[in-house]
Amino acid sequence: MNAAPSPKHRERSWRKLALKGAGLAIVCCFWLVYIRQHWHSLQGLEWQIGILPAALAVAIALLGYFVRGLLWDLFRHEMTGHRLGFLNAFRISAIAWMGRYVPGKVWSLAGKACLSARDKQDIALNTAAAAIDIAWFQASGLLLGLSVLLCFPEKTHFLAEMRLAGALVIALAVVACHPGVFAPVLNVGLRLMHQAPLPRRPRYRFMLFLLACNMAVFVLWTAGFFFILRALSDASWADFPPLLGVFCLAWVAGFLVLLAPAGLGVRDSVMALGMQEIIGLDPSLVIVAVVAARLLSTLTEFLCFLIALALSALGMAPPAHQEPPKDP
Repeated sequence: MNAAPSPKHRERSWRKLALKGAGLAIVCCFWLVYIRQHWHSLQGLEWQIGILPAALAVAIALLGYFVRGLLWDLFRHEMTGHRLGFLNAFRISAIAWMGRYVPGKVWSLAGKACLSARDKQDIALNTAAAAIDIAWFQASGLLLGLSVLLCFPEKTHFLAEMRLAGALVIALAVVACHPGVFAPVLNVGLRLMHQAPLPRRPRYRFMLFLLACNMAVFVLWTAGFFFILRALSDASWADFPPLLGVFCLAWVAGFLVLLAPAGLGVRDSVMALGMQEIIGLDPSLVIVAVVAARLLSTLTEFLCFLIALALSALGMAPPAHQEPPKDP
């Protein structure tokens, strides 16, 4: 027969529950403030988006977020030797994504690291894994955006003189994917934090696989927005590749401005400039398209958040497996 929990254990349980509730309330408050402050952007706009294009756009964007959750499970296993399970990895990622609406990008990283850790000693390693995962994702967007736009010199004349520099950046990034380059640097950082080094070194082919999969996520998100853009304008499939480049660079630019919640303002400005100058979208439709892109990502992330809460409530996201690390 199991012994009744001690008063101290019950107190710790209630304290953890209160902290989780407070964190959830803070994230929801910032998200609601974010929506309220920019609701005026939707006023007076003439929307011509049908139900089918909107539903298709959300479904494709949601698929991209599911892939990101799966990649976090695979990458964390590659770094630590422990599996989270797909549903749990998606749940953790979806909750952490909402941290982007709190000013400062650190909240999303901290949420992913803390929720993925099995105990306090595991937080430092999960923080390192989460930092690399986020950095690889932004690097994937930057590389894909540059690679695509450099293929259209007639539309991106301002990048024509940077072709050599862009090719050099892409080559350096592929080299930086090698564990022999970034793993020693990461271990130095862990030692400075008085933490144990990486229990296992990621494989180079896996890092390249992760890079390619992250690029596929950007393609999915751009495709979702493209269906909305086609409903708003006369954009053709020939506009998809340059739109992909614009979308990737806008996303990365929004991430690099640390104080902008979810890249607000920065991402939208780059999107507006790119769609007008590179794609040639009518200036009267630019603001509608920018708001549509923002609305798509915001609503999809909130939908992911609701799915994560449902998974937690139904107990469908089991905790990380406790198998010992294995050498790659």
